[in-house]
Amino acid sequence: MGGVGEYLHTLQFQKHDANTPPKFVCPLTHESIDSFEFIRMCDIRVVITGDLAFYAACLGKVNGSGVWCTWCNLSFKEWEVQGHAMGDSWTLEKMNSVREQIANGELANTPANRKGITQIELLDCVDIMCYIYPILHSEIGLGNYLLNSFFDWLDFRIEEVPQEEKELRIDFGKVMVEVEEKEEEWDSFNNINGDEIARLTLERSDLRKMKKFRDDEGKLMHTPAERKELDAMISELGDELKPLNTEKKKRKEDIALKRKIFMKYKKKLDDYKKKRGKKGTVRLELEKKLMEYGIKRPPYHGGDFTGVTIKDVLQAIDKLFGVEFKNIILSVNESERSGKDTEVNQILEMYTHLGFLLDGVYSLARTRNGELTVDKLNLCRRMVTAVLEMWRNLRLSMRGPKIHGMEDHLLEQMERFNGIGDFLEDFVEQSHQDGVRDELRTRNLKRSRAFISHSHWEWKRNQLSIIKAKEKINLKIRQRKKRKTVAGEKKVQAKLTRDERRMGSLLAVESGKYSMVASYKRYNEVELDDDDSNNDSDGDT
Repeated sequence: MGGVGEYLHTLQFQKHDANTPPKFVCPLTHESIDSFEFIRMCDIRVVITGDLAFYAACLGKVNGSGVWCTWCNLSFKEWEVQGHAMGDSWTLEKMNSVREQIANGELANTPANRKGITQIELLDCVDIMCYIYPILHSEIGLGNYLLNSFFDWLDFRIEEVPQEEKELRIDFGKVMVEVEEKEEEWDSFNNINGDEIARLTLERSDLRKMKKFRDDEGKLMHTPAERKELDAMISELGDELKPLNTEKKKRKEDIALKRKIFMKYKKKLDDYKKKRGKKGTVRLELEKKLMEYGIKRPPYHGGDFTGVTIKDVLQAIDKLFGVEFKNIILSVNESERSGKDTEVNQILEMYTHLGFLLDGVYSLARTRNGELTVDKLNLCRRMVTAVLEMWRNLRLSMRGPKIHGMEDHLLEQMERFNGIGDFLEDFVEQSHQDGVRDELRTRNLKRSRAFISHSHWEWKRNQLSIIKAKEKINLKIRQRKKRKTVAGEKKVQAKLTRDERRMGSLLAVESGKYSMVASYKRYNEVELDDDDSNNDSDGDT
């Protein structure tokens, strides 16, 4: 619908037929528009985007996102098998049929028959194939797994970390999270109650001083009755303060205890590193190198990488793995580590190719709706095949639903919608950031007032006039950046370089140069006295 004058588009707000003309309203001013020119009628498509846990909740498969596929009836035991047959695609009708057959006793109520379906779906008007493969969450999940698996190899083959230390690291990570949680609880308690405790304490102190006031002759200024009344007020304030101070003391003691345990675990870990000498510091040096590249919160320090950080890792993976990490690892004398130079070079090279290929898949998967060409789709298909080949060659786990979704469903959705780049869940992560920012702005307010402020800011952010104003500002910023030809040329050159590296990795994998690596856990089974017999299957890292 074309608008008149400044109106670029309008919104219809009344149904019409042959006897009732349509009515339209301007989305910016909310004023009725009586004069308009009809241009075209657009179909409306409804898609759902978010993470896999959200999809499972919507489809009545709560807590099943890690075991059962969102889009087909395969379980992880079936899709992890190389060369598995494609699963039967779900529809709402098929899911309802499974529920009815179990309810009627036609099917036994077993996990294999339920296939994760435990409840009625929340949305019965959206086809399951309109649940978009979550590119951002996939990138975060698979990128973090790539890095964690590399550090796992490092523990076994370079630092030769004993099983006791591995278990200690897990406990150390849990304690670290507990310390952070206790500190957050302490901050929250102070934000909510700190001012009240200070006010009550000051009032009680003032009343105690007032009770002792004396005149010039040294006599008490207040009568016994007045002092008795002051005592009652002091006692009342004390009753209000007592539970607050008790809770405050308990929270301080909890934090002190957790910090003490934290330091105890840290000292034990430091002692292990000292015993291993130089090779005991390799992981720490690698993490420092990541931070030098602006890649913060390494897994060793208790947190996963964010989407932006993972993208930085994948785009700089040749510099990190091929240069920085290699130099640090090879600086340890070959006789002091189980992983010899040949193995180190091979592993780093394979992880580098895998990183570039993942980055290439996600870049192509973000192709906007209507812009997907046959060449892009075919290139993405080749890259997905190469990612899966290299993933299995490195013995990485195929049990995750994200890697399964990439293998069996990503290309199907890209082709179905002619590009899914407009349907991604990035806006959800932006909402998370908005929430964090709002919380920081209201950290000293009571929760009731903070709620009102958050609601008001969210309402303002969703106003079309504000959205349009932001779009105009962003357009001006982009135009200014384009004028800076030097910066623009660097950006274009950087993209060309990334594309060349992705293609180089694709051709290297397609050449058949790489095969499945030996199980490094078996190598160290005797050396570390670590029975890994249950974890030695392909990809079960």
